[in-house]
Amino acid sequence: MPDTETLAARVRALERRATGHDAAADAADTDADALLATSGPDTGALEARLDDVEARLDRLDADLQAVRGFAGELDTVNDAVERRADAALAAVDRLEADADPVPNGGPGPARTPRGSPDDTPQNRPDDAAQTGSEDALEPGRDALERSGFDRGAFDRDAAESRASAPGLLARLRARL
Repeated sequence: MPDTETLAARVRALERRATGHDAAADAADTDADALLATSGPDTGALEARLDDVEARLDRLDADLQAVRGFAGELDTVNDAVERRADAALAAVDRLEADADPVPNGGPGPARTPRGSPDDTPQNRPDDAAQTGSEDALEPGRDALERSGFDRGAFDRDAAESRASAPGLLARLRARL
């Protein structure tokens, strides 16, 4: 017995032959036309919705670019802060080097290079002997303290300059 699809195809062929057109194809065309007719207003709504989504996407893209620019400025500010910190560390290192007692009592640093024959514990001068005081041997005292550097005044000056200078966040807001 032939299957259903084969019979349906034969019936359509007979209908086409008898009437000159295909009823199943006409029904499909009618269904498609009806679908298009009913979806006309929906198509307009879909187009409006698509336009809205595209506008939102454009705004999001602009916001993303702004955030990327903000992050780039933060990197620039971080680099500037890092350079200032490096300069401050170098200045402190110079102060410590200048405050170190000079072994021969003359001006300028007179140090024995590490690894030279004179750089042995027996040949190294004693800090107390160089400065003439016992405070050089006192634990916790560094070259800055021995030189008379006032950390309290430095900390107060730093706090005052931080209070008078706008913070990082305020500077960033001003640039945006």
